[in-house]
Amino acid sequence: MSSDTGALSLLTAKAMLLLRREHELYALRLERERIELWNKVFHRLSLDLEHETPGSLIQKWTNLMVGELSFQMAAVYTPAEDGSAFALLAAESHVPMPEKLDMDEVAYRFFGEHLVGDYRAGGPEPLDELARAAGFETFFWMVLRTRVHSLLLLCGFAATGGMAPTLNAYDSTHFELSGKHLGALLENLGLIGELDRERSELAESNGQLEQAMTQLRKETSERLQLERELRHSQKLEALGRMVAGIGHEINNPLAYVLSNLEYVQREMGEGRPPHGERDRIALGEAIGEAISGAERIQSIVNATREFSRPLEEAPRAVDVRECLDAAHRIVSNELRHRTRLTQTLENVPHVMADPHRLGQVFVNLLVNAVHSMPEGRSENEIRVACSRKDEEHVTFSVSDNGRGIAEQDLDRVFEPFYSSDAHSKGMGLGLSICRGIIDSFGGNIEIDSRIGRGTTVTLQLRVAPESPEAEAALRQSLAPEDGPSRPARVLLIDDEPAVLRGLGRVLRGHEVVMATDGREGVELYKSGRFDIVFCDLMMPGFSGVDFVEELERLGPGHAQRVVLMTGGIVSDAIRSSVSESASLCITKPVDSTQLRRLIAGSVSAAGVLAQRQGT
Repeated sequence: MSSDTGALSLLTAKAMLLLRREHELYALRLERERIELWNKVFHRLSLDLEHETPGSLIQKWTNLMVGELSFQMAAVYTPAEDGSAFALLAAESHVPMPEKLDMDEVAYRFFGEHLVGDYRAGGPEPLDELARAAGFETFFWMVLRTRVHSLLLLCGFAATGGMAPTLNAYDSTHFELSGKHLGALLENLGLIGELDRERSELAESNGQLEQAMTQLRKETSERLQLERELRHSQKLEALGRMVAGIGHEINNPLAYVLSNLEYVQREMGEGRPPHGERDRIALGEAIGEAISGAERIQSIVNATREFSRPLEEAPRAVDVRECLDAAHRIVSNELRHRTRLTQTLENVPHVMADPHRLGQVFVNLLVNAVHSMPEGRSENEIRVACSRKDEEHVTFSVSDNGRGIAEQDLDRVFEPFYSSDAHSKGMGLGLSICRGIIDSFGGNIEIDSRIGRGTTVTLQLRVAPESPEAEAALRQSLAPEDGPSRPARVLLIDDEPAVLRGLGRVLRGHEVVMATDGREGVELYKSGRFDIVFCDLMMPGFSGVDFVEELERLGPGHAQRVVLMTGGIVSDAIRSSVSESASLCITKPVDSTQLRRLIAGSVSAAGVLAQRQGT
């Protein structure tokens, strides 16, 4: 009997153990299934985040709490604006949820101190009123704060009068994790929204910047074009003021050129040779004075022509004194009648500049100085100085003892269209253009003035890295000093017969063939061998450039025999064609010494070529 009792007890104990293990396994299965459900919630909460908004994401969280995890009630509240209650933001519930939860001070303080927890019947006591108002019997809560949101998460079971499910530890842990996960996703949405806004703002800013850059490029191009036009207009304005002076300068030498030539013509026209040494000396003096006057007219015309060129060349090595001499010839008549000019010019190196625009600056400064002084005052004086400042700069200054400029006007004298002289007849562009020109050379311009004491304008110009003096000396040394070894065969082409006859007389002793048309010159060149060709650049119908192009088609070396002659301003296109050709270009009137050197050089070159072909 006792043995049966013992066996029964053993069987009972084993059965109880099996039941306990079965219960544990069932609990583990339930917990695993619950954890899988929570993982499913985490996964689905994160799906399609780029298509979510904060409101839709919060609503999704409540839906998953009820739909996947079988909570009866899930709600998210946010503090009302007045702080007296919590307003419903999103909810999913089997029973209606209140739109507002009134909170007393005790409950507010409780949530401030306890950010996460669970409520069961009987506690915590501060939440009893909230549980009754919301209809919860048991629930989890969590206070969630992000950069943008302050939320109260609630999730639990309703007070139905029955037995509410028990809140377990793993649900509590995963509820807290789900709240944190929701907070992280809301933060990410906020960052994505900020990033999208920044991208949109950046795209808008880039569009505005591109529009601004386009407008800036357009305005810069227009401003540069306007500056070029203003500079040229100012040059023409200055020339207009000085036309009378230039005419006076030309008429003076022209008067004695004509009178001396008429004297020579009259003496030679009487058909008698000069009587004695006195007549020969008188005729020689008359001819010499006529040549001197013609050369003076030539220098005035050259200075005016170079000054009025519209072309702006890149800075190159320039002799400051030559530019100053050209400017002085332009304004010499105006200077002579209103002031005396004192020059102190040291032997300075060449500077980097465009000679034509630098000459324009000198003319502007000299004219401004003249106009600053009252007419008829005997003590009027302009002082021009040029010296080496340092190894890299040359200083040039123009000073006058005129009216001077008020101190309050000094800061504005370089502004376009501003003039400190109320009586000025110009456009007020002189100093503004001067500053733009000097800046383009990499130099600097400064002005110092006092009322009643006069004005000094100082230029600082960069020294050229290499002076062209050595190159010029080399070219001079290579040019033949003596006449050619034999008479040269020369072709002259010009549409002015008087020019042809004059050059023919100068070239007496050489075999000279003349043509008054470029096409005729081509045919003559093809019919005979010429050592050198002097051709006018600007001829109607068939220009000197056309002539050179025809010779280039005949083969190499022919265009090198051509010397083009020009007496005026040429277009940019013609200037470019000349520079690209193999032909030399000289300025009319042509110096006889220069002609002889060119002819001697051509004959010498022809002799060397013949020797090479013979060997």
